[in-house]
Amino acid sequence: YTIKKLDPGGRYHIVIQLGNMSKEASLKINTVSLAAPDALKIIPENDHILLFWKSLALKERQFNETRGYEVHVFDSGTNTTSYLGNTTENVFKVSHLKAGHNYSFTVQARCLYSGQMCGEPATLLYSELGRDGDASASILGKSKDVAAIVVPVLFLLLVTVGVGFVVLYMRHRRLQN
Repeated sequence: YTIKKLDPGGRYHIVIQLGNMSKEASLKINTVSLAAPDALKIIPENDHILLFWKSLALKERQFNETRGYEVHVFDSGTNTTSYLGNTTENVFKVSHLKAGHNYSFTVQARCLYSGQMCGEPATLLYSELGRDGDASASILGKSKDVAAIVVPVLFLLLVTVGVGFVVLYMRHRRLQN
């Protein structure tokens, strides 16, 4: 017998009985949790930061976007963890950060059933803000996004090839005259 449509991260108690109810066996199982969201990034703005991540629906078939995500922060200055809220979007705005504090943000699939079925958290450390409270401070745990390097290199290569073609065209025209 196959049991289908179990929720990821769920705890189940299964009881099997013989048809005449003479014997039974029980089993407790936990299903695998949802994975952590990929590509968690921080974009600093003037007076706040934006957290971005890839949708879990891209890699988890069972994930429904209406479930949403929970966002938590650990403030090293006060040594406290706080629940910031939840969202069904892949972006979350965080305001009122204090200068001189380091923050660790976690994003996970929203917990169901009194915190039983949570997804694995994705964590990113945001280092201390500048002295003037500017949110353009350094970010630790930078993403491994190669597009930030590849795109400018490809652009420079394209410009170089274009200039080369212009030079060849000009020489060709000069030789024909």
